[in-house]
Amino acid sequence: AAATGIIYKVGLQSDGKIIIVGSFTKYNAVTANRMARILPNGTLDPSFNTGTGASALITNVEILPDQKIIIAGAFTVFNGVAANRMVRLLSDGRVDEHFSIGTAFNDDVNAIAIQSDGKIILGGKFTNYNGNSANRIIRINYDGTLDSGFLSGSGLSKDAVQVIKIDASGTIAVGGSFTGYYN
Repeated sequence: AAATGIIYKVGLQSDGKIIIVGSFTKYNAVTANRMARILPNGTLDPSFNTGTGASALITNVEILPDQKIIIAGAFTVFNGVAANRMVRLLSDGRVDEHFSIGTAFNDDVNAIAIQSDGKIILGGKFTNYNGNSANRIIRINYDGTLDSGFLSGSGLSKDAVQVIKIDASGTIAVGGSFTGYYN
């Protein structure tokens, strides 16, 4: 089994199926624009229908507790739907129309972390989320709306967040090529 391009991230669903994302456009000679679901035996899952897939690179995937799928990256369209660098999919690969991200991000999203309460922390090169200032880090609610309780001050300095991790106590660690944090 082989993808024609780079696989950036792998997500494991509770049923053992594997979501892969990256820069590839085919998996085992079948068109799979930057995303595919693989069965435990390594074959492509034909029941996972992402249509035309992503218009550009997908850098990250996270599986939510309800098995919905968050993907992020450099894409601006997913299966013909405007999706500025992030989208939530239903477990069968269709775009989740109940995820309200509006105009979403103005630049790449590189990192996703899911909190135990279902809130989503995202990091990247962006400076804006749906018309709100968001310098390279933001937290959104499960429905896609901005979490105004996430106090990130003026955010992070230039360049980008590459990784976000949350430990068991809820402490958030952020890494990347930024040079400072502004309160």
